Amino acid sequence: MHSVTMMNGKYLGYFGHSEIGPSHVKNKVNNQDAWCVKHFDWGQVIVVSDGVGSKPLSEFGSKAVCQAVIRLAHLWHENINYQPDMLLSTFHEYWIDALKNRNPNQCSCTSLWVIHCHGLIFMAQLGDGLLSFINPQDEVGFLIDNFNEVSFSNQTFALQEKYHENQWNWKVRSAEEFTSFLLMTDGISDDLLQEQKTSFVKGVVERYSTLDKEQAKEEIQWWLKSWPVPNHQDDKTIACIYTVKD
Repeated sequence: MHSVTMMNGKYLGYFGHSEIGPSHVKNKVNNQDAWCVKHFDWGQVIVVSDGVGSKPLSEFGSKAVCQAVIRLAHLWHENINYQPDMLLSTFHEYWIDALKNRNPNQCSCTSLWVIHCHGLIFMAQLGDGLLSFINPQDEVGFLIDNFNEVSFSNQTFALQEKYHENQWNWKVRSAEEFTSFLLMTDGISDDLLQEQKTSFVKGVVERYSTLDKEQAKEEIQWWLKSWPVPNHQDDKTIACIYTVKD
C-alpha cells in the first residue's frame, strides 16, 4: 500500500527518517536533526534541519525550524501576494519565536524546506545539506550545486540571531514542474560523490515511493545505521514528498 493522501487534485505520498549519529549515542547527546512533513487541504510542507554540533541548544533550533515553516505556510496560504523575500524574513522571525526565549546563537542550525501552496512551490535552503527534486521528465535537479563556489561558502551558514537574506538560496516555481522532493542533511549528502547524487536521489524516490511509509522507515533506518562510510559520526536525516499518478 502506498502512503498517499489526496491533496489539491493529486495523490501525495511521503516517507522519512532521522537516525542519531554514533558520536551522539556514545556521548549521550540527543539527535540534533529534525524533519517534518505536513499535509493541509490547500498544500504541503516538507522540512529538514541539522543542528550545528558545536552549539549546545541546536536540537531546539532544528525543531523550531519545523514549527516556523508550518506557521509560514499558513501565512502564505492566507496572503497569496506575500513576496518571497518577505517570506524568508518572516520565517526568521517565526524561528526566533519558536525558540521560546532561548539564545538564537546557541540554537544554530541549517534550514531546508519546501512549501506547496497556491499551485506554487517555494523552496529554500540556508546552510549545507541537499534539497533535490525530480521533474515530470524524470530528471533530477538540486536547489544548490554543491560543487560551485557559491554553495561551498553557503555550507558555513546557519540560522542565528541576525537575519541575512544573502545567505539563503531559494526559488519559486509552478508545482507542475515537479513530481517529488527529496531533502537530506549533510550527514548523508556529504558522503555522496557528485556523480552519485543524481542516481542516489532517483533510486531512493523510486524505491520508497512504492512502499508503505512504515516499511520505508524500517528499511531506511537499517541502511542509515549501516552507513558504509568508515568512522561516520553525524546524525542522518532524509525526507521525501512525491506524487502518485492515478
